[in-house]
Amino acid sequence: MNKRKWISVIAAFWSAAAIALSGEFVEANGLLRTLNSELNGIRLDKLIILAALVAFYYKVWDRFVEESKWITHLLAAFFSVCMLIGISYSTQGSWVFFMGNRKQMVIAFLAFAGYFILFDVTLSIFYGWLSRLNLYQIRAKKPLPAFAQKHSHLWAFLVIYLCWLPWIIVFFPGSVPADGYRQLDMYFGGEKFTTRHAWVLTMFVGLLMSIGRLINDNMGVFLIILVTSLLECYCYSGVCSRLKKWKAPKQLYVGSVLFFGLMPMFGTYSQTVIKDSMFSAVFALYMALYAECAIPALQNRSGKRLSSQLIQLAIVGILTCFCRNNGIYMVFVSMVFLIFFVAKRQRLVVLALAIAVFGCYSVSEKAVAPALGISSISSRVYFSIPFQQTARYVRSYPEDVTEEEKDAINQILNYDQLAQRYNPELSDPVKATYRTGNITKEKLMNYFKAWFSMFKKHPGVYIEATLHNTYGYFYPFYHNTAQGPYRLYNKTFTEYQFEYDYVFPNEARSVMAQYAYLWRNVPGFAQISNSGAYTWMLLILAGYLFYRKRGKGILALAAPALNVAICVASPVNGMFRYVLPLIACMPVIVYWCIGYGEKEFTDKSEESR
Repeated sequence: MNKRKWISVIAAFWSAAAIALSGEFVEANGLLRTLNSELNGIRLDKLIILAALVAFYYKVWDRFVEESKWITHLLAAFFSVCMLIGISYSTQGSWVFFMGNRKQMVIAFLAFAGYFILFDVTLSIFYGWLSRLNLYQIRAKKPLPAFAQKHSHLWAFLVIYLCWLPWIIVFFPGSVPADGYRQLDMYFGGEKFTTRHAWVLTMFVGLLMSIGRLINDNMGVFLIILVTSLLECYCYSGVCSRLKKWKAPKQLYVGSVLFFGLMPMFGTYSQTVIKDSMFSAVFALYMALYAECAIPALQNRSGKRLSSQLIQLAIVGILTCFCRNNGIYMVFVSMVFLIFFVAKRQRLVVLALAIAVFGCYSVSEKAVAPALGISSISSRVYFSIPFQQTARYVRSYPEDVTEEEKDAINQILNYDQLAQRYNPELSDPVKATYRTGNITKEKLMNYFKAWFSMFKKHPGVYIEATLHNTYGYFYPFYHNTAQGPYRLYNKTFTEYQFEYDYVFPNEARSVMAQYAYLWRNVPGFAQISNSGAYTWMLLILAGYLFYRKRGKGILALAAPALNVAICVASPVNGMFRYVLPLIACMPVIVYWCIGYGEKEFTDKSEESR
């Protein structure tokens, strides 16, 4: 066995040892004692992992040395850091696993190195395999059915909706969780109508509810579910049909249909009155149209002129913004970046359309909404990060808060309740102490002065608060616990009372719910039912563009990347429905990142356009 093979075996043991670390923090005398207390390699699964790693490294090590690049090193380092953070916070609720003391920092570094080797080898081999794979030469052994070949959109629509029907039937008339209830409550005057939820979508679901209520509230809810689920299915099947028109492999087309049909998150949200389901579906269609506008070959295969495609993109972009308030950031930035993919003579048109979308949304929020008596959203929604940092500081170092700082905080938040209400993975309890009466700019300025003064004394607690409230978006081995992933319940109490309820017995709904949660426990399925996994997928696919020296293509991923950034600033750690837009456009992202720059992905019209 040559030197490289010996190195591969040692590297395999190192990676296996990193995986065997428990993440526990034990105060022990000496590094070896501490290491012994945290390692647990006696289990069968750890032995299987070691054997698999030895076999894998031994086989691919020479190829790894040749195919690794700077981007695989960078991503491997980032993913390794994510693993340390995720392990520490999921087991300890703090960063003590890698910052507890010097011995712990050494152990964390050893774990980092083991994970780094694992991710660097895996990414290098994966990227090398992808670079040798021609997306357009993949041919299925059996062709699609004739009906699917001729009517790809309709076939996808029927398959997806058929998969959703059990959810829609068993949960009839539909689920109305807290956010959906508030939208209806606002529309019917039960509470103050604000732009907390996209008011255009609120008006739409409210109108459907009012029509259905001519019979009863159950029919109102069902009418919302019926219309929105059909629209969502149309969007998702539209994404699939475009993959077919783009001459994507049959496996990607059929896989996308089954992805939207069988993944529980799409089925469960198809029967839920909530903004995220419609927003994600429209956003997925937006990304498919975006790809067509960005690549001439795809635009040509669609059979439509670029001008009409751009107008259609702008319309769908506006609809995306009307489904969820933060959609404007994703749509506007991505449309601006589109100018780097179109011909020079088209750039002004694209920029004008981007400005038109932004202007249309601004008018609806600043002019139309107030004219209809709809109030602006409370500013507290923007401060999840600093409010959580303040609350953790007050809980951890109450004796270090000066009277001046306490008074400044108390002008914005109820200081006496912060330590008790603080939930490290959910900022809503802290934000609930926000004093909505008379918040002036001066009071906010004083609060942030106190916030900065406290930061200078204990900066680490601010970092800990932020990591604890966000790590679920970067760690694919932890499920959100602050709130459930699926909204399989009805909220029927607050200022305004509706009279709706499920028709089918609880036992039937329980079976469906357990099926959905089963996906979160089966290995493999558990990861693709996790928010952090899709952030990793996005980064891996984006990294492949750099691996192939096609970095320009990363600009088209601006909107999905902003979705992740918005999740980080959100009130809930690892909230699945917040990542749903990224999940929904994943088939388009896969096709884009693997195909961008390949000869078959473009054609001669790109040069002439």
